[in-house]
Amino acid sequence: MHRKRLHIGTFVLILLGGVCGFSCPLGEFSCGNLSLCIQQKYMCDGQVDCPNGADETYQLCQNNVGFYNEFVKDKRVMINEITEVCHLDVYPVQCECKSQTKVDCNHKGLAAIPLNLSVNTTRLLLKENNISKLEDYAFADLTQLYLLHLEDNGITELTPNVFSGLHSLVKL
Repeated sequence: MHRKRLHIGTFVLILLGGVCGFSCPLGEFSCGNLSLCIQQKYMCDGQVDCPNGADETYQLCQNNVGFYNEFVKDKRVMINEITEVCHLDVYPVQCECKSQTKVDCNHKGLAAIPLNLSVNTTRLLLKENNISKLEDYAFADLTQLYLLHLEDNGITELTPNVFSGLHSLVKL
């Protein structure tokens, strides 16, 4: 199945300052300095969609230096800190443990947040599953979690305390 992933963005002229700029529609990612956009769900999905590869760069996808620094300028993950060895004692059997404390549950057909997640999980990827509702305190035990991907789940309901306890979360 071939998906149309790439399209031309919009050039914007700001009349007051005479500045010409480029922007992508809400929910889309700019392919670096190109005037092309892709849907955000295709960022860091393991498939290069931007002609220049901007959607799959190490800085954006592995250590979150890209958008991560937009929110937390003083934190850096050094390249030598990233390994493919799992350092978690438990993780859901249907998921994969990658890069020390990262749990990848993307594309697993999950209908709910998986059980058996280690309290030491720092990155949880739950993109493109069938999760439609998130219950109160769904992630409360994951106090070390700083990155949570929930894109393309069809989530229609969030209870008031769903993200309670996620004091380390910097990217949702």
